[in-house]
Amino acid sequence: MAASDVQPTGFVDNWQAGKTLAECNLRMFDAEDSCDVTFRVGSSGHVIKAHSYILISRSCVFHAMFTGNLAEKTDVSVPEMEPNDFKQFLLYLYTDNTTVDADNVTALLYASRKYDMTSLETQCTEFLQENLNVGNACVILDSAHRFDESQLFRRALTFIQNTAQASLQSSGFLTLRQELVDQIVESDDMIVEEHVVFNAVNSWAEAECERQGKEVTSEAKRSILGDTFWKIRFPLINHTFLSKDVKSSGLLTEPERLRILEYIGCPDNDVKPFNSKQRHQKHSPTHSITRFKSENRIGWKTSGHRKDAISFQSNQNLILCGYKLYGPERRHETATYSVTTYFGTEENVLQCMIQDRAQYTVKGKDFDVVIEEPVAVTAGLWYTLVVLIEGMRTFGGQHGKRELLCPDGVSFTFRNSTHSENNTSVSRGQIPSLLYRIV
Repeated sequence: MAASDVQPTGFVDNWQAGKTLAECNLRMFDAEDSCDVTFRVGSSGHVIKAHSYILISRSCVFHAMFTGNLAEKTDVSVPEMEPNDFKQFLLYLYTDNTTVDADNVTALLYASRKYDMTSLETQCTEFLQENLNVGNACVILDSAHRFDESQLFRRALTFIQNTAQASLQSSGFLTLRQELVDQIVESDDMIVEEHVVFNAVNSWAEAECERQGKEVTSEAKRSILGDTFWKIRFPLINHTFLSKDVKSSGLLTEPERLRILEYIGCPDNDVKPFNSKQRHQKHSPTHSITRFKSENRIGWKTSGHRKDAISFQSNQNLILCGYKLYGPERRHETATYSVTTYFGTEENVLQCMIQDRAQYTVKGKDFDVVIEEPVAVTAGLWYTLVVLIEGMRTFGGQHGKRELLCPDGVSFTFRNSTHSENNTSVSRGQIPSLLYRIV
């Protein structure tokens, strides 16, 4: 019994009273009471103490380490993990509960596999699948590859292919190992403009030069890229970008660049060894959701000065391909509308124009506004769609629903936006439908 457990009156401190098993274990861990194992974690060898009984009762790997003829010393080095991450892993062993978040999920997945904690591994992979988005898809792809999570790897790769226009511009792409960059760039199924592929690969090569301590030069970048260079489909890049941005990068020699320019001018020319094959751009079908039960024939003003807006979230990761707007209030009239589209969070949406003043000639109740570069929608996050419409008065929806469940299992929740200046709301107004694909 520790001396600190005996009070001056002679009574024992009954701190265990009323506590659950998990709470008692946590107290023993936090107080380092009767610990008999020392972990030295991270590059600095930070000391974290633990109890062998807890460890061997939870993990067959720890059981083998601390018992039997092959038992190791109770001083264990874990240099590959950060102290905070390893402590979160131990908390799971002690309490069957831990905090999995975007910052530690990769480390916890690693520890759960290393020490054969399948329940925590499942929790980590579920977190990654549920929180897959443009910002972390490349990081998750790398983690899934490193830990041989084949199902998660395929899901992340498909997500990147479907959202390549944005995913290739994420910071996570710059940190990928080359074999994964190579696999992404080689894909026939990416939905992306080829100049985005070029920019991503060029930026990755510059980052890799810095990681290897090399001066960032054209020669160094091309040497580092190796075969990945030939998987950029230069003949698909438009003439202006090729003449300016690609030229300034120095990745192409002048004869190579001129050969590609000649091919763009005359596609009958032989451009080998460059790949001129169009990417297949295979993707799931486009779905539509309508949020109003009926239309109001009283004209909706569309002066081009007051914005219509609605906010929404979905229960699944999606690609927003576009939306519908109502057409002229008189069904048989033909009208021209100029439409500007913004999409983002409620806070930053007006800084995120995704389509500028596209014109539509309309004869009918509604019309589709197709987004040229579809945007990713992450499950559970709120987004705002803002539309500036200029043209004749239109129909307006009414009896809108706050929650909608689609036949494909996707559900949407809508709420009013503070950016709506033209009376569009959950219950009435413009933007009757969203057009989307399931990732």
